[in-house]
Amino acid sequence: HWKDPDVQSVQMVRAAQEYLSLNITEVARAVGVERATVYGWLRGTIQMPREQDKRDRLAVVYAVAQAWKARSGRPLGAWRQAPLADGRSLVDALATLGPTPELARGDIAALVERVAAAQGDARAVHARDARRRDERARVHGRARVRPG
Repeated sequence: HWKDPDVQSVQMVRAAQEYLSLNITEVARAVGVERATVYGWLRGTIQMPREQDKRDRLAVVYAVAQAWKARSGRPLGAWRQAPLADGRSLVDALATLGPTPELARGDIAALVERVAAAQGDARAVHARDARRRDERARVHGRARVRPG
């Protein structure tokens, strides 16, 4: 739970890395800190952010990671870079979510759904393109060998 006081910054960053597939630079950008700060959290040399807005932003990133884990159960992978409906990436969206978990709760659910929709849209386009290639191959008398 994102408000759990026992969840430390290192756990929050690890969750973002594991479930959202964010690298250090992306975590830093989403939270609004320097990369060195994120490395410090991971090493345990820097505790939770001192500034309330940074703590809240880290909690939001963690909440999105937990929501994605609950929604998918699998790491986001390269989908984190896919444009969402508004054209922004996941990291761009994270960097602009509400500054507090309370304000961002609705945004979190919406963001997770937008990421899932982007995945579905991309998969649908891929399937459509494969059907078109198959149809062209059939029309031209060539059997298309599917990989896999």
